[in-house]
Amino acid sequence: MKFYIRKYWWLCLMAFAISCTKEKIEIVDDTGMILGRWEGFVQATAVYKDGNVDNYYNSLCNGIEMYQFWEDGRLFFVDFVQVAVDGCGENMDTKQYGNWKRLSNGKYRITLFLEPDNSELVIEPYSIEFVEEGRFMDIRFEEFYTGSNDSIAYIFQRFGRKN
Repeated sequence: MKFYIRKYWWLCLMAFAISCTKEKIEIVDDTGMILGRWEGFVQATAVYKDGNVDNYYNSLCNGIEMYQFWEDGRLFFVDFVQVAVDGCGENMDTKQYGNWKRLSNGKYRITLFLEPDNSELVIEPYSIEFVEEGRFMDIRFEEFYTGSNDSIAYIFQRFGRKN
């Protein structure tokens, strides 16, 4: 009888231990997290299908961007392009304003206005995630960049919160 009680006790203890070690997936509502000023300060990162990770160099100035998102859907944007062998300058083909819309958790639409005809460039990244307690924003693209290299699974760019 003691054997069965002891065995039952160990089974209960093991079941409890297993239930405590399971990771719980918590879905965080990102409403409002995009608001504020964000600056890109590193090259975009390529994640390859084989699991390797590397910098994605498509330009010397890749990664130098700034976004300001306001609650009313307005967007201020500055992007930089290579203007010399080793220099970056503001991209004059992109106006410094646009708009944004939250579609769902992690999904956003960003619209930029292009010079000289005020045409629209609509960008819908695969996801926008806020990491490290909202101090960083990772914008992930899958189909946007990967056409140039079939071994790339996706590209993401990290922005730091500046306010």
